[in-house]
Parts: sequence; C-alpha cells; structure tokens
Amino acid sequence: MDLFVIVSDTINNTSELKIMTKDSRKDKNNVYKYEPIASCATLEEAESLKKHIESIGIQSFFKEIVESVKKI
Repeated sequence: MDLFVIVSDTINNTSELKIMTKDSRKDKNNVYKYEPIASCATLEEAESLKKHIESIGIQSFFKEIVESVKKI
C-alpha cells in the first residue's frame, strides 16, 4: 500500500515538489492545495522518485508513464 504522495503546490503555482503522507494529503486543508503527481510505498522510494521527476520535469515524467502503458 502506498503511504506517501509526491505533490505539487497548486495554490502558489510553484514547480516545487513535496513529499507528504497520504493521510496529511487527505486533510481538508490540503485537498485542493496540493495536486498529487505520484505515490510510493516507502519514504525512500518517494525521495528517489521525487529526485527523478525533478531532474526530468513533470511533463516528461507523465510521458514516461504513457510510454510504459503503450508497451503493455
């Protein structure tokens, strides 16, 4: 089960990514403030994926996902 979410700040419209627990993301004060990008089971996995997304950009990350689905 994924416990961590990589999110983007939608209120301040920044490109900064943040790692949150799923429970804190579901808090009523955060639901519309942060847009989920990906989820991970462990904090280490989330940190690694966050670094990857930051290095290639969010749009490129989504393109990777689409390409991986096309291969199936």
